Amino acid sequence: MQPVLAVSSVLVDALKANEAANVLDVCTTSEATWAVAVHDYYWGSYPIYHMKKESEDPTWKAIVLCEDILVPGTSGPGSPHSTELKADSKGRLLVFGAVPFSMYIEGFDLRDGTPAFRFSTSYLVEHP
Repeated sequence: MQPVLAVSSVLVDALKANEAANVLDVCTTSEATWAVAVHDYYWGSYPIYHMKKESEDPTWKAIVLCEDILVPGTSGPGSPHSTELKADSKGRLLVFGAVPFSMYIEGFDLRDGTPAFRFSTSYLVEHP
């Protein structure tokens, strides 16, 4: 029998902190642990938590940098924010995502949440 995701006060607080956040993505990372991403349907950075299945407290928290470009001349609501979490054989949590005008992939070390790599088709940064 699989344990049910505890209604962790940490996750409840994360949902309350961002009223638009209404999606929980869950990925089993081992027999005893899972990762939970808390985000909304549109773009924006969001937290991801790694937790023991029998505990409410996360073992680590990281931030996924989900950004999107703004295309001049467009209007109306964008497409939903699609995500997928996967644990790979190299001990990383992989986060795949797509928002209206970009896609991204980020990897985190499953032991401590340290970012292993990040790639996006549209980071919003100012260049000199």
